[in-house]
Amino acid sequence: MSTIVLSEVRKTFPGGVKAVDGIDLTIESGEFMVLVGPSGCGKTTLLRMIAGLDGVDDGVIRLGDRDITHVEPRERDIAMVFQNYALYPHMSVRENLSYGLRVRKTPKPELEQRVAEVAELLGLHELLDRRPGALSGGQRQRVAMGRAIARRPQVYLMDEPLSNLDAKLRVRVRADLARLHAQLGVTTVYVTHDQVEAMQLGGRAAVMRDGRIQQVGRPQGLYRDPVNLFVASFIGSPSMNLVRGEIDGDAIHFAGHRVQLDEHRRPPAGSPGQVILGIRPEDFEDVHFAPPGLPTIDVPVVLVEDLGPEALAFFALDAERVESETLGVAAAGTDQEAMMADDRRALFSATLDPATSARRGDVCRLTVNPARFHFFSPYDGKSLLGADAERVEAVV
Repeated sequence: MSTIVLSEVRKTFPGGVKAVDGIDLTIESGEFMVLVGPSGCGKTTLLRMIAGLDGVDDGVIRLGDRDITHVEPRERDIAMVFQNYALYPHMSVRENLSYGLRVRKTPKPELEQRVAEVAELLGLHELLDRRPGALSGGQRQRVAMGRAIARRPQVYLMDEPLSNLDAKLRVRVRADLARLHAQLGVTTVYVTHDQVEAMQLGGRAAVMRDGRIQQVGRPQGLYRDPVNLFVASFIGSPSMNLVRGEIDGDAIHFAGHRVQLDEHRRPPAGSPGQVILGIRPEDFEDVHFAPPGLPTIDVPVVLVEDLGPEALAFFALDAERVESETLGVAAAGTDQEAMMADDRRALFSATLDPATSARRGDVCRLTVNPARFHFFSPYDGKSLLGADAERVEAVV
């Protein structure tokens, strides 16, 4: 068994900074779990605590039936892949792949067999006699992963292994990682600040903020049903549009618009009239390309970005921005805020059909889909839609 169980795990750095603050999390045997969140949220510290590289101030870490909270790293049967590859520059690829096995005094025939298997698995057989300096970034990362795989540990820990690769290589190596996990079936914990990676790689993902887990679930569950404003803002690219609104019977008023609510998706009776309304960019559409019957709003277009398969339109709403600092949403300073630095209005984005006629300076009529609205409390940022079994596994 290679199930990892974290119980009330805590880590405080000098100066009183709580890097990890009471984490409870179970990572099932053979699972690919992604820890995702902004810089400084505690995800790498938590990974290092599982590896034994950082001590645990309080709580328990179990691997299978063993308590490994205070076990030395070399005795945990865990392999780690780092952001910076951590290859030995004076050694060949073959020697880098076999290093961990040689340290453990693995018999030579078995060592050579494992290196050959890993080289074949990762497409490194033609590079075995090269040194890291003669490899591309993608090749180096494959060697780093191969060194971990050759050890055949119970658990792989990966700390932002793709962050030093260019965009095209990231796509390739991301696919390699998914393929390898499907083949090897080894418990993997993967740390990233990139929510796109989290969505594409994770069987499940844990969204972290300020040393705590906000929500755990399958990526699509996090996307469709975020439990609070932080998760809603962090998961999804472009991020969810947020604006203050007021529920009035079976409709919502926001930024001078009145939209009829869907009967199956609205805050429960007794919720405050004032809410934070969340709308994903893809839930807007140019009226000329939308199905009939959806409500429409007329918006002034600030910018249109032609992305090929879709167009991303930005438009201003006559409403005050939902400030991230006030509500504890993702960090401020987004591109949208920079576009309207001297304008306090809310700036929304909409993913439209590429054939849209929307142009900068025009007023464009968009449909909006109330069946996909999100509603959050303006007081604590929690979702007002209620939890279902699929979407919420852990909430702080």
